Amino acid sequence: MVATKDVKFEFKRLYKYIRDDVDLEWVLLNCLIAGSLIYGKLGYYAGVIIFSAVVLIKIFAKNLINSIFTLKLALETEGNKIYLSFVFLNLFMAMLLVQIDYSGFASFMVLVVIRTVLGIENMYVQNLILTDLIEGLYNWGETGDVSSLASKKTLESAKFLNSIKEQISESVDKKMESEYLKTELITNISHDLKTPLTSIVNYTDILGKKDVMDDEAREYIKVLGRNSERLKNLVVDLIYASKTGSGDVKVEKSFIDFNELVSQIYGDYDEVLKRKNVEFVYNYGSEEIPLYTDGNILSRIIQNLISNAYKYSKSGTKIVANTKYSEDYVFFSIENVSDQKIEFTEKELFNELVKSEKSRTTEGSGLGLYIAKNLAEILGGSLSLKMENDIFKVILEFKKDLS
Repeated sequence: MVATKDVKFEFKRLYKYIRDDVDLEWVLLNCLIAGSLIYGKLGYYAGVIIFSAVVLIKIFAKNLINSIFTLKLALETEGNKIYLSFVFLNLFMAMLLVQIDYSGFASFMVLVVIRTVLGIENMYVQNLILTDLIEGLYNWGETGDVSSLASKKTLESAKFLNSIKEQISESVDKKMESEYLKTELITNISHDLKTPLTSIVNYTDILGKKDVMDDEAREYIKVLGRNSERLKNLVVDLIYASKTGSGDVKVEKSFIDFNELVSQIYGDYDEVLKRKNVEFVYNYGSEEIPLYTDGNILSRIIQNLISNAYKYSKSGTKIVANTKYSEDYVFFSIENVSDQKIEFTEKELFNELVKSEKSRTTEGSGLGLYIAKNLAEILGGSLSLKMENDIFKVILEFKKDLS
C-alpha cells in the first residue's frame, strides 16, 4: 500500500514537472537522443511518441504556448535583439531535424550539436536575466516581472535577490529613521540648552559692567563670560552639524560677488590673526566673480575654513587663499602651515568631532570641516583636502549657476 502511494506521488511529480518546467525543444531532442542510444533507429520513433505524449499533456494543461522556447524568444526580441538571431537559428535547426536521414550516425551527431547550441542559448538567456536582476538590485530600481524565459532555478535566484533587496531596503529605512530621531534629539536638546545659556551670557555681561566689584571677582566674571560664550558657540555648531548632516537646510539663492564675500569674512579675522602673528594672503584672478547661490550658506563655509586655518596655523606663518574660476565653476582653496603634526586621514578629518588631544584644549567644536563639507554638498559643490608634511590645504568647488 505504501509502495503504491509512493509510485502515485512520483507520477504526480513527473506530471507536474512535464506540465510546468520543461520546454518542448528540450523534450524532443532529449527523447530523440536517448531513444537512438537505446533502440537505434526504432528509438527515434519511440522518442517521437513520448514527445507527442508530452505535447498532449501541455495542451491539456493549457500550457503549450508557454512551453515553446523559440516562441518565447520571439516575443522578447524587443528587449534584446540577440534573441531574434536565436529565433532564426532555431528555425534553421528545426528544418534540419525534418530533413536529416535518421538511419545513420551522422543524424545522432546533428541532434547532439543542436542540443548543445540550444543549451548555450539558454545559458546566455539565464545569465542575462540574472544580470538584469542584479543591476536592478544595485540601482535600487523597482522590481519588475521576471522574464518568461527564466528557468526554475533562475526564478529561485530572483526570489532570493528580491528578498535581499527587501532586507536592505528595510535596513536602510531603519537607519534613516534612527538618524532622523538622533537629529531630532540633538536639535531639541541643543535648543533647550540655548535658552539657559543665553541667560548666563547676558547676566554675565551685566555683571561685568558693575562698578562695585574687586579684581578677583572681575577675573571670575571674565572666565565665566568667555566659557559661557564658548559653550554657546558649541551648542550652535552642534545644532548646525545636526541639520547639515541630515540635509535639513533651506537654500535661498541670490546674486552675490564671491570676492566681496571673502574680503568681508577675512576682514572680521584681521584682529585675531594679528594677535597670533599670522598673515592672510588672498589671490584672485578677477575683481568680480558673480555667483547665483545662497550667500548665507557660502559665507558659513568660508567662515569655517578661515576659522579652521587660523586656529591650527603656526605662529609667524601665512594663510594663503586662492580663487580660480572657469565659465561654470569657482575653485576656492585655502592652505596653512599646521602648528602640529597632522595624524589624521582626509576621511577622519571630515568625520564629526575629530580633534587631536592637543587641539581639544583650544577653542572650537571640531565640527568646522564636517559642517563645511555638508554645506558644500547642499549647494551642489564639493570639499576636499590635501595634506603634505605640515601643509594643510582645503579645496572648495562649486557652480556659478548664472544660467
